[in-house]
Formats: sequence, structure tokens, C-alpha cells
Amino acid sequence: MNKEYLERTQQKIRVKEQLNPFTESDEEFGRLNADLHDLVECSEWLLAALETAGDKKMTDEEIETFLIDLDTRFAEHVMYHASSLHEGISKCWAN
Repeated sequence: MNKEYLERTQQKIRVKEQLNPFTESDEEFGRLNADLHDLVECSEWLLAALETAGDKKMTDEEIETFLIDLDTRFAEHVMYHASSLHEGISKCWAN
């Protein structure tokens, strides 16, 4: 078993143990966990994209592609998952 996989699994278990008293179901916890996971993935993509983009002077075509990707692969996903996370957190606080 991969060490990184094991560490992530242990982190998920700790998060689940901490969030369980506030979530009404495994489904609700799963949604919160998925939103957090996807937000981290979006952030990792952004950091990698900025690093790559900063390594060289981009052509107009590359800038256009970067901006389209920034919108579709980062901004749209972050907005969706942030909204979903906000809704899930609101439910937790209502409990």
C-alpha cells in the first residue's frame, strides 16, 4: 500500500470522526468530503497551471487557452463546490 494513500485515508478518517456529530448521514458527510476534495484538486490545478504559465512568455493563443481553462477548470468548479460546501456547512450548523 502506498504511504501517501495511507496518510490520506487516515486524514479522511479523522475528518469523518470530527464531522460526524454535525452531519445527519453518511451521504451528507460524503458530499462535504467530496466538495473539500474537489476544491483541493482545483487549487492544485491552479498552482500547477500558474507555475507552467510563468515559466515562459505565452503567445496570444496560449493566453486565450489559459484563460478559458482558468474559467472552466478552476473558476466554475470552485464556485460550484464552494456553494455546495456552504450549503452543507449551513445544514451542519442547523443540527
